[in-house]
Amino acid sequence: MIYSVSETWFIIVLAALATGGWRLAGLLLADLISPDSWVMQLVNAIAHAMVAAVLILIMVYPTGALATTTLESRLTCLALGLCCMLTTRKLWLSLLISLSSFAVFVSLI
Repeated sequence: MIYSVSETWFIIVLAALATGGWRLAGLLLADLISPDSWVMQLVNAIAHAMVAAVLILIMVYPTGALATTTLESRLTCLALGLCCMLTTRKLWLSLLISLSSFAVFVSLI
C-alpha cells in the first residue's frame, strides 16, 4: 500500500499523539501513584510482558542475519543464559555465556 505525503504525515502525527499522550499522562500522574500500589504493579507487569513478547517474537521469527541461524541454536543459547542468570544472579555473566555460546553455535554450523 502506498501512502501520499499528507497521509504519511497524518499517520506520524497520530502515532506521536498516541505515544505522547500516554507519556504526558504518566508524567502528570507519577507523583500521585505510590510505587508499591497495585496500579504500578500492573503497569510493570504489562511493560515486562510487552518486552518479553517482542523478544520472543524476534527469537522465533527473526529477520536479517539472525534468520540464517537455526531455532534450536537460538533457544539453546537462551536456555543457557537463563540458567546462568537463575543460578548466579549476575546479568553480565549470563549475557556473556549466552552470547559466547551463540558465537560457538554459529561458527560450528
